[in-house]
Amino acid sequence: MSQSVRHAAVASVKKHFKFDTAEAAALADETVVTEEMADLAPGAEEASDSSSDDEAPEEEGLEVVRAAAKSSESVRAAAVKHAREQERARRAQQHQRYAEQQEHKRQQEEELRVSEPKAAGDTESEVEELPEDFFEELEELPKPIATRPTKINFNEVGEQYAEPLRAELKKQKKKTLKSLRKRTMKRGPVLVSVLSPVGARSAQPPKKETAVLNVKDKWLRRSALKRK
Repeated sequence: MSQSVRHAAVASVKKHFKFDTAEAAALADETVVTEEMADLAPGAEEASDSSSDDEAPEEEGLEVVRAAAKSSESVRAAAVKHAREQERARRAQQHQRYAEQQEHKRQQEEELRVSEPKAAGDTESEVEELPEDFFEELEELPKPIATRPTKINFNEVGEQYAEPLRAELKKQKKKTLKSLRKRTMKRGPVLVSVLSPVGARSAQPPKKETAVLNVKDKWLRRSALKRK
């Protein structure tokens, strides 16, 4: 292409046949400039070709980026859709379970409502079928006799009776020691305890202790028993 431009420039110069020296010199300069421009033309064309070649990879890179962005957007949309479907399925399952529970509860209440009148009717029929002399025989049955405890637990004595009992026990202890001293006799260097005759011990009843009986009566008639 550069050679054709050069030949065209030379042909334009050859068309002029008669010129002066100045015009010939100017024409020669124009011819040189034209040839230089023709020599520079291939470089310009190559530069334009190289620039177009450089722009092609950039366009390819932009296409790749656009494709990647579009792919990631589609993946994200698919993930969001899947999550929504799972949430919808979970809510549907919960709703179904709640409906089943309510239905089961309603059935139980219905069964209970039906069974209550039936049970009441059975009870009334049983009462109606009782014999006429049932209540009379019930009144004639022997009543259980309320037994009183024969043993007295002095550990359960109230505080108001504890002190008199202690005093009475001390008094009885002193009397017992005194009676033992009376039966003790000195025989030489030793002390001998003399027992009462066997017949006297078995035949004679114990002496009545008024103080002990009074304390006992107070304890048996204490207000904590709440007698009627």
